[in-house]
Amino acid sequence: MAYVNDSSKKAKPFDLLLENSGYKDLRTAFDKLLLRPLWWLAEKGKSSRIKPFLRTQRARDMEDYLSLSDYKKTISKSIRQAERSKAPVLFEHPVNNTYGICVPLVKDEKTFGFFGICALKAKPRHGTIDVLSGYTHAIIDEISKDLELGRVYELVRPRAIALSTVHTINRLVTSILDIKELFPRIARLTLQILKAERVRICMVDKYTGALGCVAAVDYRKSKDLFKIRTKPSPTECKVVQSGRSVKKSNFLCVPLVDEEMCGTISVRDKVGKKEKFSIFDREILTTLAEQAVIAIKNAQIYKEQEDLTIGTIKSLGYLLDAKFPRAYTHTEFFVELMVELGKALGLTKKELKILHYSALLPDLGKVVMPEEILRKTKALSGKERKILKTHTVRGIEVLKYLDVLKPVVPIILHHHERYDGTGYPERLKAKDIPLGSRIMAVVDAFEAMVCHRPYRKPLPFRMAVSEIRRQAGKQFDPEVVKAFIRIVKIGRLEELVRKHPDELKKIT
Repeated sequence: MAYVNDSSKKAKPFDLLLENSGYKDLRTAFDKLLLRPLWWLAEKGKSSRIKPFLRTQRARDMEDYLSLSDYKKTISKSIRQAERSKAPVLFEHPVNNTYGICVPLVKDEKTFGFFGICALKAKPRHGTIDVLSGYTHAIIDEISKDLELGRVYELVRPRAIALSTVHTINRLVTSILDIKELFPRIARLTLQILKAERVRICMVDKYTGALGCVAAVDYRKSKDLFKIRTKPSPTECKVVQSGRSVKKSNFLCVPLVDEEMCGTISVRDKVGKKEKFSIFDREILTTLAEQAVIAIKNAQIYKEQEDLTIGTIKSLGYLLDAKFPRAYTHTEFFVELMVELGKALGLTKKELKILHYSALLPDLGKVVMPEEILRKTKALSGKERKILKTHTVRGIEVLKYLDVLKPVVPIILHHHERYDGTGYPERLKAKDIPLGSRIMAVVDAFEAMVCHRPYRKPLPFRMAVSEIRRQAGKQFDPEVVKAFIRIVKIGRLEELVRKHPDELKKIT
């Protein structure tokens, strides 16, 4: 007994009743009780379009003398009576003396349709009519509650998503400060929340004022990619100029606003062929954009501070280079090998950044060292060695006034300590030595062995590696040495050597 529903896509009580499992059970039970009568239904205002349910096979001893169309005049009359009384109506068809029942479908004291049965050979009892009507109204009450819950859900859902968006963006603000990493994360989060196929974030260049794409994600499989290098669309430019969002069926674009207009975030193609963006989607995207601006602003401030830090470090490095040729200080090879060894040991991004800073500054104390000691080509005297050993402490004196470089201080201070505790300046041993210092000790020694120095010739590459391995557990941390050997075996060390031929041309 199936019914073809030609009503609108939006769910109505009438449609939900027909799909309700309890209602289907009711019809199955009454089919057995009343020997499979004709079932019919009609929406309010459409009584002329009375429709039948497709029926199961009638009982063998029952014959159909009339079709449903022959009953329509009688059914229409009973519908008018039931609409006025809002109660079930028992009617008799005069042609073949059969009976029928018309039950009004009432919700919130408003009738929205009718259903019933006809072609009953025997007159049904009032108890049967009461059971049919009562059970139907119980199902309608259940449907009404489901509809109300659905309305509440549709009302609360955008607000709940907006709150969740605020919470998620707040986590991004505190966990991601790299602007290059932040934009793709915001883009993917936008697709996840809005359930869209494409997203693009555009920012206004603070120097030129031009709008440019900084991040884009396209989840479609077609060739028409939403590329990061594509120019902003006229709509996105219009949003930046007007400060007003734009909503179309398959496109949403909202402005990113700080103290002034700073960009746009737009999504395209709702997941699902027939899905369209709603006003709630625009509200959610607007909330996301407001929070995204805060995250972007924080990341930009962090980048400015980081650029200032790097600028300060480079200025100190240039000061050192101005006094001494590169032969007396560390190379770019030294810096990159430090970072590479840190990666091999599983350091975090924050730890690698600190290691990078420290790799730029280990020679800073040499600024205050006597130049004749550093340029001496013969062996140093005992007194000169004592003076040289103070260069790390003297370097710390230069750095102590820069708060942003405080994490660097222990690494530089202790990179001449030995793993067996015989180093300087504090004779620290094993794990008491900061990990960054243990890394720097290996790289410093390797570079010193393979690079040309005024006081000696460089060692062959393999001999320098063997010496590092031999000093594991004595001068160097065995774990750091193992990581160093891994870099050698995978060929990464040779890649760095080839990358810096001018700096390491003295390697044999």
